[in-house]
Amino acid sequence: MSAPSLNRSREPAACLAIFLVVLLASLWFARAGWNNALLDTHPFRQTQTAMSVEYMLRDGFRLDYVTPIMGPPWSIPLEFPIYQAAVAGLCRVTGLPVDQAGRAVSLAFFYAALPALWLILRRLQVPPAQRWLFLALVLTCPVYQFFSRAFLIESTAFCLALWFLNFFHAGLGSGRGPALAAAALLGCAAGLAKVTTYAVYLAPAAALTLVALWSRRAEWRTLLIRAAVAAGPGVLAATWWVHYSDAVKRHNVLGTMLVSSELHDWTYGPLAQRLDPGFWRQFGVQLERALFPSTSLIVLAVLLLLFLRGNGRRFAAILLIAMAGPLAFTNLYFVHDYYLYSSGLFFLLLLALPLRSLMEDPQVPPLGRYGVVGLVLLTQFSGYLQKYYEPQARAAGGPPELALAIARVTQPDDVLAGFGLNWNPVLAYYSHRRAMLVPDRYVHDDTVIREAIRRVRPERIAAVLLYRGQPDGASHLHWLKELGMAETPFFQTGEYSVHLRQDMLAGALDALRGLPLEGIQLYSEPVPRAGPLPGATYWLGQLQDHGMFPGFSPLPDKVTLPFGIYPTAEKVDGHVGFFAHAPTEIELTPPPGARHVAIEFGMKPDGYNGSDGVEFEIVAVQPDGTRQRLFYRWLRPGTVAADRGFQAWSLDSTTPIQGKLLLRTLPGPANNSACDWAYWSRVQVR
Repeated sequence: MSAPSLNRSREPAACLAIFLVVLLASLWFARAGWNNALLDTHPFRQTQTAMSVEYMLRDGFRLDYVTPIMGPPWSIPLEFPIYQAAVAGLCRVTGLPVDQAGRAVSLAFFYAALPALWLILRRLQVPPAQRWLFLALVLTCPVYQFFSRAFLIESTAFCLALWFLNFFHAGLGSGRGPALAAAALLGCAAGLAKVTTYAVYLAPAAALTLVALWSRRAEWRTLLIRAAVAAGPGVLAATWWVHYSDAVKRHNVLGTMLVSSELHDWTYGPLAQRLDPGFWRQFGVQLERALFPSTSLIVLAVLLLLFLRGNGRRFAAILLIAMAGPLAFTNLYFVHDYYLYSSGLFFLLLLALPLRSLMEDPQVPPLGRYGVVGLVLLTQFSGYLQKYYEPQARAAGGPPELALAIARVTQPDDVLAGFGLNWNPVLAYYSHRRAMLVPDRYVHDDTVIREAIRRVRPERIAAVLLYRGQPDGASHLHWLKELGMAETPFFQTGEYSVHLRQDMLAGALDALRGLPLEGIQLYSEPVPRAGPLPGATYWLGQLQDHGMFPGFSPLPDKVTLPFGIYPTAEKVDGHVGFFAHAPTEIELTPPPGARHVAIEFGMKPDGYNGSDGVEFEIVAVQPDGTRQRLFYRWLRPGTVAADRGFQAWSLDSTTPIQGKLLLRTLPGPANNSACDWAYWSRVQVR
């Protein structure tokens, strides 16, 4: 036997070994932050799903399951609760906390999808070695590595859809009743779990049907009947669930906004969005973040040039299937990176296709073949480590202290009202309280809000949560009087102020005894208005991570951010900077005798074309209150080439700089803050 054939005979074992190593690495990285709170990314959606599980544990399984965040009736079902029921079941059997049980179930569904994918590849006559390599490619993909452990339904729907596709393919070819029945059953489960994921997998099902019709024209009636039997029940089940859940949501005056007809534009997006270059730029950003780190894209381009030979049609067909999701649900893919979880598999096939040609090329030595494979896998893993690992590992280790404080001063049956939080349930979930969170859509609709309040009573609304980042936050204050709340917040953070009922104030301080209140301020007198800028204001002492101000000397005294605190140190244009989305204001005190100011600043390239520009301003505020603008620059990188990239400015004053310095990013003369992704990368005052 020749050496080349010997090498080929060992390929399946070698590729299986690569897969097993990657699988172990995937499990290892999934452990990071396992016991952290659900605050790493998309906490809004994760805690909403977790809250449904929490109340399913109390109430048992029901189709109109409770998610108590929009007032009575407390049911606003979004997806059929397959995932939620599985998590609740695991909690009951093992006693695991809800957060960790949710992560375990999500991860289990992901790994359970891999055998289905292996079987599909086998039916498509992909050699065993390349099947293992493709599974390894999936495991190293950032979106699968990270979101497979999130408290989300993505991996459940993904698993069910892949098993549906496996049995669909088997039943379409053989016509065997068990395969068709399994496809129909799993299609129903996938359609109920998440209709947008099932819809994505109908695209490859349709492609398989077309291939079968082309090769077996004489059996076209039989093939169409098989396809309808396998896929049709899932469509019917998903349609039934949409109608049922819409009917339940219509009973909730605030939840009416979640019925399918109201979410049409949010789900699909208008035709103009598909034609907008800004969408495709953002979609490219999502692809780079979730699927293809930049190095992988370079490798893909090179492989396509060298090894696509004769696969052009196949590549085009896979690309069309991959784009089915983004083209159908355009706005969802624009807003959320995790929507690529469902269709990411097909984008990865675009990379796998030239890799297959590389692996089959007899002129490429084994070292070259496996070197390229190793490079691709390491690049994929590095994308996950760069984009997702840090928030996964560094998320808060426990519930927000504000949620714990709310739980201390309220009773288990109390209800929280929230204005300016949209319907973000993080505080409600971690305080284990039901809530009436007024969505932004209704925040100025007094008729709807008053009806929602009427439905809550006679249950006690014990506290009102106000998000401080809203410029129109003062418009919510009249509800404090109507609900019997103290006008002065009982406690406040940089993001929220919490107002309690007047009759609760006397015992509230005693209830907090022994609870650390780091970052929470208690008030016994009215809170003064915070300056002209809307947003959440943080003093340096409230921030645990001073590393968010790289290159600042001295460190700021306080910072006002438009969207609350978040990881704000990023590497842009080759420099690590403080992310200062307009409008942001940083206040610092110059050291005694300071005469020199040097700054470096700019805008993130991703926002060039979506923004009308950002104003950068430095204002000196003298001890007597006199203000003097020291620096001003309006960057418009979308239209002015000189405004792109890294910018710098310095000042040498003849007299000492006294008082305070305000570094501000502003949204421009039109007051349009869309994509105003600004940064300060170095601020030196000496």
